[in-house]
Amino acid sequence: MLLTLALWWLPAQGALAPLFASAALFGGYLLVKFFPNLSIEAFLNAYFWLIGSIAVAGAAGAPLRKAVRELQLIGSPASASCLRMAEVFLRANSRCT
Repeated sequence: MLLTLALWWLPAQGALAPLFASAALFGGYLLVKFFPNLSIEAFLNAYFWLIGSIAVAGAAGAPLRKAVRELQLIGSPASASCLRMAEVFLRANSRCT
């Protein structure tokens, strides 16, 4: 509530987009000005590699957690008892036929 009152003067989020874009372009200008030997291509490659890695890790996180949880259940004592019960059931049914 206090933060909302303190920021009442800020424009809407869409109105701030040009300001953020201007700040990003100015930052790029300063980067080129103070580091003239910096390869822009290498910088962009590293930037997009980092962003891509974060995106892939975020997208793969939920399926990997689920797979790890299932692997942990396979080695648990509960799964061992379920396997024993399945073996007993299969042996009992194989005798009947």
